[in-house]
Amino acid sequence: MAVDPRSKETRQRLESCWSLELNWKLFPEPLKKGCFQVGEALCIPPESVLAGLVIITSYTMSPAVVQVPGTEWSERALVWLSINMPTGSTKSALYHYLQSIICRVRKQCQNSLCNPLWLVGDATCEKMGDLMSSNGNRLLGLYDELSTFLSQLNLYRGKGLNLSHELALFLQLYNGNSWTRNTVTGDANFSMESTSLTVGGFSQPSVARALIEQPGSAEIGLAQRILWLFPQPAYSRFDTLKAVDHQFTNNLVKLLQNIWIPMNSKCKVPEPRIFTIKENSHTFVNYFDQIQEQLETLASMDDLISGMLSKSKGQVLRISAALHVLFHIKNGSIVTDDNDDDSDDVQSGTPVSTEISEHAVAAAINFVELCCQQTAFMAGRGYILEEVQIVNASLNESSTSVINQDTKTQSENAPGYCLKLPGKRLNLTALLYAKKFRTYGYKSGAIDAFKTLEAAGLGTIEEHKSKSGVNYIYIKPDVPNNMDDKLEFGKKLLPYNVSLLEYSDYLKKDEILSPKEKAGSKRKITKEITTPAKKIQQIERATTPTKAKSPRKLISI
Repeated sequence: MAVDPRSKETRQRLESCWSLELNWKLFPEPLKKGCFQVGEALCIPPESVLAGLVIITSYTMSPAVVQVPGTEWSERALVWLSINMPTGSTKSALYHYLQSIICRVRKQCQNSLCNPLWLVGDATCEKMGDLMSSNGNRLLGLYDELSTFLSQLNLYRGKGLNLSHELALFLQLYNGNSWTRNTVTGDANFSMESTSLTVGGFSQPSVARALIEQPGSAEIGLAQRILWLFPQPAYSRFDTLKAVDHQFTNNLVKLLQNIWIPMNSKCKVPEPRIFTIKENSHTFVNYFDQIQEQLETLASMDDLISGMLSKSKGQVLRISAALHVLFHIKNGSIVTDDNDDDSDDVQSGTPVSTEISEHAVAAAINFVELCCQQTAFMAGRGYILEEVQIVNASLNESSTSVINQDTKTQSENAPGYCLKLPGKRLNLTALLYAKKFRTYGYKSGAIDAFKTLEAAGLGTIEEHKSKSGVNYIYIKPDVPNNMDDKLEFGKKLLPYNVSLLEYSDYLKKDEILSPKEKAGSKRKITKEITTPAKKIQQIERATTPTKAKSPRKLISI
């Protein structure tokens, strides 16, 4: 069976994601034990269970805000998280487990006078707003397939983003912005000063990769608003399956029930609960300063990585609030407004303080860093710290050694132009047919550019002789994996005004084919999709003798 190159590449990137692990030492034993037990029972990795619990906890504690003491910085404690695993990894089992917990909590918290829906189902953007406004301006979008949720809101169509009014509105809801709808007919009108939309779901890694790499996704900030987790599937055998620990689940239901803020008999929107991190929290301050240093280097160089790093500061605050609550799952403790100094003791069973513990902040940093690094791998990047070092080295080198491109002629710029052409192979015949070298010296300019790059150690040239003449094919080199080699390779690109990131992106694109190659690829595809039934029909036609045609009769008029 032929393996699709993109599927093979996705699998390789997944293996890089699976090489990373969550530091479970940062999590209290009751929560860790519960995640592992539920994961073993459902044949799900424990990281997926933890992510699912973060999603539903984030919703049940809404509306909530996390504030940084001594600053004007506050984050709406909303979580948008996607758990991405291949087919057969029992994603649906975890989805139904989380759904059952939410249904139990809602049943315990229901009010005879005010009992709105919590989960958004098959709804348009307008209907979702109507449901949210009747539920205290909060709603949970929990989906077995995240792409379905995006499609229903008119955000994602087929394999591309739909740059619509709904997409712009959806991006604003990440910060809990206001939402108002006024129509002439007055149907489903609402006015919300603030919103709390929690989004959680599951997806195939290939679908998640397409959403992350989608043109415009990083530029508009959609990919960075979602935390993408790629846990390694647990393909357990039948004899390891067991029932879910009911004690852990019951404690979880009790905890979520206690932190839910109900609406009064008049269905009035509840006031948000205010969480804060510790004043001068060394854990968060050090992380913040580290991210700022990286952003200073990456600014305007890589929209995806710089966007993820920028959003990660707020996401740490959001995740830390949910983890701070989950750390008290042992006794199903309630949330109070008292700042209890003993709340750092995650095993103590004391009421959950609204001051987020340092333990929760450290665990949140570890969780967010895992998601960011896995997203970078899935997008074809390397380790984020290495990417920062490469860009930094390139910037330092460029300030002293880059030739001013404005003083060069078009023919002198041709090598850099070649490096930015799509694909690994540059077929001279195909490039000339596509008129790619009209301003770069035509055939002679292209050959000179190929030879210049080969002499610089940037690829090789192949000569293919035929009756019509000689055709040249330039083969671009791959980007080295070793950090030192990658730095040196980046320095070789600098004289041609090409960054390592640009080169990597163009290297992965489809190459320009000649008319002959296009025709050959079409014949090959047609041949490959011929079904066995069609082959049998072709053989029968070839082996069946044809009948002699009878002479045509003349019709007299």
